[in-house]
Amino acid sequence: MSSQTISITKNEYTKLLQRVSELEKTVSDLMKKIKVSSTISLTEGSSMWWEKEEAEADEDIKKGKVFGPFSSADGLIMSLHDEARKLDK
Repeated sequence: MSSQTISITKNEYTKLLQRVSELEKTVSDLMKKIKVSSTISLTEGSSMWWEKEEAEADEDIKKGKVFGPFSSADGLIMSLHDEARKLDK
């Protein structure tokens, strides 16, 4: 895979970092629950969060706002670069 440079605005970068941080925390929290109990048990609050996220994902799928599936990590990264280039235009 060749190396490419993409450019995004500072605002886009900040939003991306915030979202990544949120996702890392969510995954970390879920992994802790799995390690502790060996099962996933959603509490009332987390269940409501999950249902909201799932509804948003379903809506995005209906609107075609999804990418993939990808057969490799390289395919995913190339898609991200393609989408970032579109933002630059």
